[in-house]
Amino acid sequence: MRSKSTAGPYSSLVTGDAAVGNDGVVGEDRILTVPNVITVVRLLCVPIFLWLLFDQHKRAEAAFFLGALGATDFADGYIARHFNQVSTVGKILDPTADRILLIVGVSAILIDGAGEIQMPLLGAVHVGQSTIEESRRRHALAERIVSQAASAVCFFDTAVEDGASCRP
Repeated sequence: MRSKSTAGPYSSLVTGDAAVGNDGVVGEDRILTVPNVITVVRLLCVPIFLWLLFDQHKRAEAAFFLGALGATDFADGYIARHFNQVSTVGKILDPTADRILLIVGVSAILIDGAGEIQMPLLGAVHVGQSTIEESRRRHALAERIVSQAASAVCFFDTAVEDGASCRP
């Protein structure tokens, strides 16, 4: 009696097993994953946001919808990492969808005129991000300087003590 095999090209999507790609990376060559589907749906919803904002003149609903679309970015990333569904396509598609959503969202808000209130807030957020990035760079530079100074002290200390090591 012959048993029926359920293995097929999409069986890993159904069972949740990770497929090993040609390059040996687990699951990287898959296209049809839950996070990728979420990302495509997010892209397909951008015209709905524009329709709500410009045709229906429903700013609150459009803003809520845009926020929900933004929240799906967290969801697809979480699903991809925690359920081993990271894919090469997703690594390209997700950031592209993020940028499209950001550009369309900000542009639509500015065109609609609702951005008069939000633009100073966006400017403040940008300044805050720049400040955080600059402090991170300075912290990394300080760590590098301390590390080099410690290496120099260790070098000279080792030379004086003739063969002693500075490493613990």
